[in-house]
Amino acid sequence: MRIYTTPRTTAAPYDRNPTTKAINGGTFASAPHGLTQRWIYTVPANRKFVMTAWFLRQHRDTVAAPASELRASIEVSPLGAGFFPIQDLETIQNAIADHQESNVSGAVHLVATDVLRGTDSDISTGGTTTQNTGHIGTEFDA
Repeated sequence: MRIYTTPRTTAAPYDRNPTTKAINGGTFASAPHGLTQRWIYTVPANRKFVMTAWFLRQHRDTVAAPASELRASIEVSPLGAGFFPIQDLETIQNAIADHQESNVSGAVHLVATDVLRGTDSDISTGGTTTQNTGHIGTEFDA
């Protein structure tokens, strides 16, 4: 008995004009601030994107008086449907050198017009913080 299958008609993603995309941004010793977008990435037309790793970090540089929420986030907007968090870091810790960090490896698949962004906020009434978010992945022909 012979079994025939249809041969693959498209190449694997790594053979379809791949481009590595790595974006990060943040603050250093910044004063309290509302929700602020630090970077944004939109998957171009006729392309796809696989995010393979991302990170979020935040550090209390000086004490706030009083402290409130410190937040860093990576968010996705699939096909313009509003932003949803992929991952958040939130804390109300207020000692000098309080630190949070998250490094994640995975596979988040995005299509043309999907948007990724990194945001942070510190709604304390004083003190300073350092916050950073970023991602790396491969963009390729759809």
